[in-house]
Amino acid sequence: PTARRAAPPTSPRRVTKPRADSVLRVTSRGGWRVVIDGASPAGAQGFALAVGLRGRLWRAELWGEASLPATLEDALTSVELARHGVGLAAGLRLWGGRRFELWAEGRAGVLAYLRSTVALDARVVASPSSTSAALLLGAGLRARLRPAPVKIPGFWLYAGLRADAVIGAPELVYAQGAGTLVERESLWPLQPTLAFGLALETP
Repeated sequence: PTARRAAPPTSPRRVTKPRADSVLRVTSRGGWRVVIDGASPAGAQGFALAVGLRGRLWRAELWGEASLPATLEDALTSVELARHGVGLAAGLRLWGGRRFELWAEGRAGVLAYLRSTVALDARVVASPSSTSAALLLGAGLRARLRPAPVKIPGFWLYAGLRADAVIGAPELVYAQGAGTLVERESLWPLQPTLAFGLALETP
């Protein structure tokens, strides 16, 4: 009888898993933002939301924001002005660890300014309510912090500071005499913006 040879043991197959930092992640964030526009007494304040994708070193988002009306009042009129917007943003990670990240970001979008006026003096006739559009281009920095006690995967706190260039912001003026316009308040063409809130991303 012939002896059978035992087959040599096969080595287990090695399965290569993708690196966690190379996987695309869905991101979302929501918070509060304050725009120092040069006219609103406490700044243009409102909600800010965004959703997008991120890789290891980059981020792309669709953002939207809505402001509470700010009241601009003098001896003649009271003007309520609200700023809403939507657009796209992109970011580049400058430094990052497990609990802290620093990003540079840029964004572009369209703003809608809603204005309504009430006359406080009988000599003044208030203009009708109106909506005007403006173009926004902005750039700044955003820091993200993952609090140590929080065990929720993908949970971050964020705070950002940027400068928004607003092209085509509305002018607030009085009409006097034969079509003469007198400026009431002017919105700054370059508006500092502070934003802070919560962010979530898929693990």
